[in-house]
Amino acid sequence: MKTILIFCSLFFFLQLNAQRKSFYGYFIAVSGDSIKGIFPNYTQWNRTPSKVQFLPDSQSNKISLIPTNCLKFLVEDYEEYVAFTGTRLANSIDDDLVMDNQMFWTADDEDSTVSTFLRVIIKSTSCEILVLNDGIRTNFFYRMPGQAIQEFRFKKKFINETRTVVYMDEYKDQIKKLFGHEIANKNLGKELENLAYREESFYDFFKKLFSNPLEVQQLKKKTGSLNINAGISLNTFSVNGDLYARARNFANSISPFVAIGYLMPFKRNFGRSFLYPQLRIYSFENSGTANTGTSERTSTFKSGVILLPELNGGVNIVNQKSIQFFVYAGIGIMVMIDGKEVYENKSSSGYLYTNETELSKLTGSTNFSTGLRFKSKFSVFITYVLPTSVSNYQNYTPKHSSMQFGLCYRFR
Repeated sequence: MKTILIFCSLFFFLQLNAQRKSFYGYFIAVSGDSIKGIFPNYTQWNRTPSKVQFLPDSQSNKISLIPTNCLKFLVEDYEEYVAFTGTRLANSIDDDLVMDNQMFWTADDEDSTVSTFLRVIIKSTSCEILVLNDGIRTNFFYRMPGQAIQEFRFKKKFINETRTVVYMDEYKDQIKKLFGHEIANKNLGKELENLAYREESFYDFFKKLFSNPLEVQQLKKKTGSLNINAGISLNTFSVNGDLYARARNFANSISPFVAIGYLMPFKRNFGRSFLYPQLRIYSFENSGTANTGTSERTSTFKSGVILLPELNGGVNIVNQKSIQFFVYAGIGIMVMIDGKEVYENKSSSGYLYTNETELSKLTGSTNFSTGLRFKSKFSVFITYVLPTSVSNYQNYTPKHSSMQFGLCYRFR
């Protein structure tokens, strides 16, 4: 555990020494002027902003961009936002909220006025597709050249008689009316029927629909990656309960371990947060001896192979291209193959009594991990598998834990 604390203390050193990345770009003022500078607080926001800080070139004071003074802004190599003031549907599109709230039992529109920036998710010379996500709900919009921004309308309603939620997907008719000819030419009719009201679905559909992919702003997707880990496992053992004439202290043991996992970063916020399902494979064998004066009693807890599938969630606390400092924690199911306790009682006269007891085949597991990743491919890490019971004995409870040190290679 001390080793993990040492690793965690590296975080403060890295934070002090890591330079804050500058995000260059520009904004178009309502006067039509294009002003270049830096977006000091840009973090690939999950929610579309209504106010953005901007530092113009050759100036020391930041200004606030809002829809009344900014037509649009662009963060170079990342994203473009367009000012919007108008109404949007506020009807919930969450099934649980629709079913729980009687105000949505009718088909009446619930409009609200917003003044915010919409993020461009894809565009061509003929159309822009934009999204609003302000925590109330997600709304998609479109803008044709020289025209005002319009909403792709979608809502849900609850039918009390049948106790069902009905999708009112007007946006499909709107898309068909706007792009019917292109949809027919590219045989996208079936895809339009199945088009979900989600950003990834809209991006994929319009990428196929727009005629020239070179004119389409690419969405920067954070893709998953396969991870292979190998190292050593320092296994520890403890026993609590009625231990009359049995071993209380157990020697540590070392075994190799391997693991395979799939790192799945979330798309927004530069992939800082991630899910990480993983399978660990290792083993343990820990022995302890109690000497009563008339006999020597040895207990050995050992496994054949441990398979530990787990689901982890984590975050890159330092998240730069050259180096990442990460932490994650998770839960899993420890599958123990041929796990057993071997008990030996050797008397002073030389008589030997031996007994074997099977350990639990399945038990829960919790772990905490931290490490450093270099150049997004190689990483060193430490994992602490917290003490977990490995049997259902009545009189005493043996618990296994391990500290695993290893190297990881990330295939991208």
